[in-house]
Amino acid sequence: MNNKNKKIISAGIGYTVGNYLIKGLSFLTIPIFARLLESYDYGIYNTYIAYESIIYIIIGLALHSSFKNAKYKYLKNFDIYVSSCVLLGMISATLWLLFLNIIYRYMGNSLKLEKWVMNLLMLHSFGSALIQYYNAYVGLYYEYSKFLIISLVNAGLNIFGSVILILFVFRERKFYGRILGSAIPVIIIGLFIIVYFFKKAKPSLDKTIWRFALTYSLPIIPHGISQVILAQFDRIMISNMVGAAQSGIYSFAYNVYTIIQVTSNSLSNIWEPWFFEKMHMGDYKSIKEKGALFGTGMLIFSALLCLIAPEMILILGTDKYSESIHCVIPIIIGGYFSFLYVLPCEVEYYYEKTGCIAMATCVAAIANVVLNYIYIKKFGYVAAAYTTLITYLFYFCFHYVMAKKIEGKYIYSNKQIILLVIGALIVCGISVSLIRFVFVRWLLAIGVVLNCILFLEKKYCFFTNIKSKRFFL
Repeated sequence: MNNKNKKIISAGIGYTVGNYLIKGLSFLTIPIFARLLESYDYGIYNTYIAYESIIYIIIGLALHSSFKNAKYKYLKNFDIYVSSCVLLGMISATLWLLFLNIIYRYMGNSLKLEKWVMNLLMLHSFGSALIQYYNAYVGLYYEYSKFLIISLVNAGLNIFGSVILILFVFRERKFYGRILGSAIPVIIIGLFIIVYFFKKAKPSLDKTIWRFALTYSLPIIPHGISQVILAQFDRIMISNMVGAAQSGIYSFAYNVYTIIQVTSNSLSNIWEPWFFEKMHMGDYKSIKEKGALFGTGMLIFSALLCLIAPEMILILGTDKYSESIHCVIPIIIGGYFSFLYVLPCEVEYYYEKTGCIAMATCVAAIANVVLNYIYIKKFGYVAAAYTTLITYLFYFCFHYVMAKKIEGKYIYSNKQIILLVIGALIVCGISVSLIRFVFVRWLLAIGVVLNCILFLEKKYCFFTNIKSKRFFL
């Protein structure tokens, strides 16, 4: 195996294991925050985070999405391109901060945020955009250790700072402590990232660089916002339509979904640059084979999570969050379809069809809001979990068809994709129907694990290769 493949494998393992260690740190603190915060505080904090997830895309102009293509377009001047994007992001953040302070007295009540919290939200969002720039940059060179250092520092300061602020400063309004504990580390890290990129290369005011960056990235803003609406807006709607406490219960189910998200993001960090290289080489065979393996592996992992998710909810939370058991399984499967969309979407990114990406995602987001509005009113907040699943399935199918139109053919196996979709829906149905049957679910989970071990050893001699330090891609 060549050094390139070894580097990719090492990066893949590093991203995944490191992300689990970082998220594991956050995961272990979930029971702590579940006990420190009331469901009302938890709901307010998650509403704030939902706003931050939308605003960081707008402030940062989604410029990080252009880095993959810019690396090949600008070659030796790529560092100048990136620092120019950072400068462009700083200008955008300054203008938005001024604008929102001017109009705050007209819209402050609708956001239900005090002015200082609103300003903090703006700075927090820009810090998140800068971290996104940095992660996209180091991911292109498979430098997972740099990504992990930033993430670990952020997670550590976030947790430690939040606990201190909740216990000793904001004893009455505890959600303030959680918000400040999350925002301050991101803002500090963002300042260091600005210095990092400006030291690597001075930003340029070249109009061609800014034109390419904005032309490529601006259509991604509605795409990014639509993604956040798909992932977060249900919590805002639940908070407004039902109550902050119910939003907190619903949000708690996403703690288990985070495991899917971490795994998906880790693997995507490797899949995306690898996919661009293979497309550049015209190696469609490898893309088809690895795409099927990619989707199947995540489906098995999602199935395992669905089978043990109710117990994870009970362990992580107290009785006040027990109702979230009924939300967690459809949320996990919705998350699987969100992961699966990465396969066709990279085709759209490769051909710079970012407008198509935005259109497809916006349609899915609108469908999600409409379905939530209808069914939350009719069946309560649990309905949001199922509308999310349905919308993500639609989301994946839309992008899959769009990728075929752009490429002129399906580059993945249609048969395999259909089996993955049907398999995910069957997993959801079985897991929901067996919520009360703990023994049966865990027996099935153990069976899945054992069969996976046998398959990997028989097909690839996986564990034998690990012992002899022979890895494969």
